[in-house]
Amino acid sequence: MKRTPLFESHVALGGKMIEFGGWEMPVNYTNGILKEHLNTRQNCGIFDISHMAEFLVNGEKATAFLQHVMTNDLNLMVEGKGQYACICYPHGGTVDDCFYYRYNMKKYRIIANASNKEKDWQWLLKHSKDFGVTLQNVSDQRGRLSLQGPNAEKTLMKIFDKDVSNLQRFFFLDGKVSGVESFVARTGYTGEDGFEVSFPITETARVWGAILDAGREYSLMPVGLGARDTLRLEACYSLYGHELNADISPIEAGIGWAVKQKDVPFIGDKILLAQKGNGTTRTIKPVEVTGREIIRAGQEVMLESHKVGYVTSGTYSPSLKRGIGLAIISSDFTNPGSELEVDVRGNLVRIVVRNEPFIKYHSKSK
Repeated sequence: MKRTPLFESHVALGGKMIEFGGWEMPVNYTNGILKEHLNTRQNCGIFDISHMAEFLVNGEKATAFLQHVMTNDLNLMVEGKGQYACICYPHGGTVDDCFYYRYNMKKYRIIANASNKEKDWQWLLKHSKDFGVTLQNVSDQRGRLSLQGPNAEKTLMKIFDKDVSNLQRFFFLDGKVSGVESFVARTGYTGEDGFEVSFPITETARVWGAILDAGREYSLMPVGLGARDTLRLEACYSLYGHELNADISPIEAGIGWAVKQKDVPFIGDKILLAQKGNGTTRTIKPVEVTGREIIRAGQEVMLESHKVGYVTSGTYSPSLKRGIGLAIISSDFTNPGSELEVDVRGNLVRIVVRNEPFIKYHSKSK
């Protein structure tokens, strides 16, 4: 298994290390998943995301290339801003979801999922040939950290040489974090205000230590994969391999807002736009357990003894103190308030379909 530059730091902090997408990563530290989750919601948490993919795109046709391979519309972007989108197959299934950030019309940075790093890279290379762009895979040359929570801004302001107090969500700046040249974006996958930071991999331990020191007065806590998953589930954010894969389109995943009608064709457009206009036979929806049980990925969703879907992600919500999940369900049964059941090891557990995330995005408080 691969290790990030912070492996020894994780172990020293009591990190319980597990395998994740070929990487040895902390699932939690000595505080445990529950405390790490709640502390991120109430104060702030820091995550090691150095395992993720990072690519650079340069060239006269960089924007045209990304318009071709991404589902969202780059005409809606401005310089200094990021955009979320999916990369799709011609049949509408999902290669990956990612964020890309525009420096200008000829220069972009892409951050994508660790588990899809090589697949994404080969896909981008294959489809870049007609555009003459230069692609750089800098995944293994960069360290990456995510700082999330209500106190994230206060923490970062102590060690960043740029003022982020007016930096809006999805926008980014280049500057120095504790003297290290860094890319800082106001993005994250927790439902909280926060930042993702990328820098030379040789400086990872330095930036990690500086953020931990800066956040001590704001109750900053290191956070592992366990709380990262419960946080994103409360916000109903998709995870590749669960809510998105080669057989699930962005429309079926409930993120049709990331698929736009554009003035140029893009890969998968005919299927995706038809799905967006006509609807799909199945849709991913948030579901909430009515009792004390916990549901898990892969369990069947039932209605009167008939399978109508399956759970794509399930967990215990520390914020709601009950079981929650996302499930792909026959569209006939996805109205908010619909009552269904999940087969949990032979026991039928009642769930209710929701239409809204369990936790709505918490922007910074002025």
